[in-house]
Amino acid sequence: MKKRFLLLLTAVLCTAALPANAKKQGQEAIDSMLLELPKLKDDTNKVNLLYYVGATYRNLDLAASTKYGNQMLDLANKIGWKKGIAKANALLGVAARRAGDYQKAMDHFTTAAAIYTGLADKADLASMYMNLGNVAADQEDRPKALSYYFKCLKTHEELGDKASQAKVCTNIALLYNDDDNKAKALEYDFKALKLFEEAGRQDEAAVTLGDIGLSYSQQGNDSLAISYFDQAIKINERNGDNANLAVVKGNLGHSYVMLRNYRRGITELEGALKMEETLGEQNYIAQDLQYLGESYIALAKDSLAAGSGMAGNKQQWLDKAKGYLHRGLDISREIGSSDGMQNCYRYLTEAYRRQGDFKHAILYNDSFYAVRDSAFSNDSRVKMANLATKREEDLKEKQIAINKLAMEKKRNERIFFGTAGALLLVIISGLFLSRRAVQKEKNISEELLLNILPEEVADELKKKGSADARLIDEVTVLFTDFKGFTQLSEKLSPQALVAEIDACFSAFDGIMHRHSVEKIKTIGDSYMAAGGLPTPNSTHATDVVKAAIAIQQYMREHKAKREAEGKLYFEIRIGVHTGPVVAGIVGVKKFQYDIWGDTVNTASRMESSGEPGEINISEATYELVKDQFNCVYRGEVAAKNKGLMRMYFVKQG
Repeated sequence: MKKRFLLLLTAVLCTAALPANAKKQGQEAIDSMLLELPKLKDDTNKVNLLYYVGATYRNLDLAASTKYGNQMLDLANKIGWKKGIAKANALLGVAARRAGDYQKAMDHFTTAAAIYTGLADKADLASMYMNLGNVAADQEDRPKALSYYFKCLKTHEELGDKASQAKVCTNIALLYNDDDNKAKALEYDFKALKLFEEAGRQDEAAVTLGDIGLSYSQQGNDSLAISYFDQAIKINERNGDNANLAVVKGNLGHSYVMLRNYRRGITELEGALKMEETLGEQNYIAQDLQYLGESYIALAKDSLAAGSGMAGNKQQWLDKAKGYLHRGLDISREIGSSDGMQNCYRYLTEAYRRQGDFKHAILYNDSFYAVRDSAFSNDSRVKMANLATKREEDLKEKQIAINKLAMEKKRNERIFFGTAGALLLVIISGLFLSRRAVQKEKNISEELLLNILPEEVADELKKKGSADARLIDEVTVLFTDFKGFTQLSEKLSPQALVAEIDACFSAFDGIMHRHSVEKIKTIGDSYMAAGGLPTPNSTHATDVVKAAIAIQQYMREHKAKREAEGKLYFEIRIGVHTGPVVAGIVGVKKFQYDIWGDTVNTASRMESSGEPGEINISEATYELVKDQFNCVYRGEVAAKNKGLMRMYFVKQG
């Protein structure tokens, strides 16, 4: 679904009126201001003009914006103007953030905030809190971002600025939404809506109505979502705000498709696409194309689609889906949208697979994982940089220790040479011990390899130096996830949190081993495993469901124990699905055995569409285990990006 981005609110950096020539746009305004600079004395007016130059350059040339920001900072320091120093730091912070230098941005905004605090300038201080929150959000440090947003909100409440309070609330809602805390997200969206309405800001109120509709849609409540989308559309049409109108109509169309009203949904999406094309909004054009592709795939999958009023048949609908998705993919590539490329690749995989074109299905599936893995690597750059810095510090400490040892060695050279015979014996003993140590390390390496890879894959890797990827026709994939993990993690210390996760995952590892199920990996608080690989078997579905029941029983007992001790506890969702996967090794240094394919995505959707404490299985798994377990039909349940799917709860006894 279409998401709004975090607001970029910069400080109210100056209180003086903007000079007439600064009202000109772009390079013309900059040239005019640069002619004025040499004529001014080194005073506050010149500091302000340097700010105007740097701020105007911000959208044209970040290097130039930084250059004039530094000149402004130097002059403000020279004349001792604190307000100017704060404004210069704020300007430099925005430029650093846009350049991706988040630490530098954080330093500049922190300096500006400290000065504004000393000056009792609450309005500009609130803006610095917003900027600090935005930088923390860029780094995906959501607790820190929320901390700054709440400081910003409190300051605006003290100032009585309702419109600014509302804007902060929308950012808070977006963060909660990203953390999958829909209840909190809606709480702050409704608070923002009320504040915008009280402040008479109808345009912003319409955007927030669209956000509320989006939250309900993401929760699977598309009927309620449509009512909020309709309210937003009425305001946007009345105000002539075509940009927001196009976004909301696209989301409205998607909700109608999710409710299987394909005719209305596709009509709304086509209308939104035309509007976005007129506006030239490439991001949203790509998204609308993706939604149209997704809609025609949903139409082709629906056994009741013949009565939908849509012309064509299954093959024609899939051809239309591919056409839209290829166009969306091309635009996503042009604008560098990783999410857009992933979504288009995923749906193209499904469209080709449903047409029986497995060659192209595998090709696009591989492309999906390649883009996803690349995006993951990019998101991890900051964390990796921090680790690299720590490693450099560790190496420096080690080098200091080595230097000390070298000095000690030099002081003791006479003793060393005087005891050469004894040292020779030590060396011989050391060589003997070294051989034993090498063998010990080899044994440890063997054990580590078997902890990382299945035995058959590890043997192949040792013999050939590589292991071939394989298409396995039928495996059963299990996903688990802890409910309310983010909220609970805020209440536990890092040590207690890690200990609790370790206790649970260690128990899961034992359960997988007992039931001959292969652990694949953990992702945060999620645990992934699969049965029927690397060696295919006919008992994979039964093995995995038995393992799921064992996990369910363990978590119930663990919960009871934690409750009795007065401690916090996790509740778990478990999802299971059966289908084909591609399995193999990824990486060239840190090997990892992994699996890919739509089966994995669907298993994940079974987990997210389940309920705490329950084992939610797909119809494909149900057909394999229905005679061995008590399964309760849930009906057709909406799964994210999958539409309606038949699901079952596995009950013990």
